[in-house]
Amino acid sequence: MKHALRIALILALSVNALVAQETDGKAVIKQREDIVVLGSNNRNQWLVKLSNPTPTIALMDINGHKMYQIPIEENGILSAQFITLPYMRESVIEVVGCSTGGKGSLYLFNADLVVLLKTRYFDSHREKVPYEGYHAIKAFAKRQSQTETISQVYRNSHLQVDYRDTRNKTVKVTGYCDYIAEGDGEAVTVFSEGVEKYFQYSDTKKKFEYVGNISMPENAAWTE
Repeated sequence: MKHALRIALILALSVNALVAQETDGKAVIKQREDIVVLGSNNRNQWLVKLSNPTPTIALMDINGHKMYQIPIEENGILSAQFITLPYMRESVIEVVGCSTGGKGSLYLFNADLVVLLKTRYFDSHREKVPYEGYHAIKAFAKRQSQTETISQVYRNSHLQVDYRDTRNKTVKVTGYCDYIAEGDGEAVTVFSEGVEKYFQYSDTKKKFEYVGNISMPENAAWTE
C-alpha cells in the first residue's frame, strides 16, 4: 500500500512538471532531465518515463492533465511503447513487465489501459530445481550427476514478438527455453525447446485470444 501511495504521489507531481503551457490549443510538453517522453498516440496521450525518485513508466492524458500508473502484475517495467496494428482503430500500448526475481510478461493495452493480451515473455531467473524434479523427463533420464540442479530460462532472457500477420490479426510470440544444469562448478545447457504461442484478435470480444502453442507435452504449463 505504501508503495502504491508513493507512486501515486510521484505521478501527481509529474503532471505538474510536464504540463507547462498550451499553445494554439495544444499542450506543450516541457521535459526535465528526470522525465522522458517515450511516445504519444492520436488521443494526445503520452508514455513518460520517470527516473526520480523511483524509476517508473506511466501514461499521461495531456487533455485531462492526469497521469495513470500502468496496471501490470510485476513491480517493474523493462520497456513500453505505442505500436500501430492496421486492424485496430487506435494505437496499442506494448509493455514488458519484470519482477525483481527476473520473470515477466508481455502486455498489450488499449488507450484506456484495458488488457488486450498478456503472456509470459521474460525469464532470466535460475530457480535451481533439484535433479530429481526432472529425472522423469526423457531428455534428462541419462544425466549422471545426482547433485545437479536444473533451471529453465528463456534464451537471451526473453522471447520475440511478431506482429506481421495482420491479415489474420495474429500476434506470434516465439523463442527458446533453455534447461541449464549447474553442478561441479559449471553451468551447461543440457536441453533446449522451441516455444511458439499464437494470439488472434477477436472483433467481438475486443481482445486477443490464445489459439495455441508448440511445446513439449511434459512442459505445457511453461508456455502459457
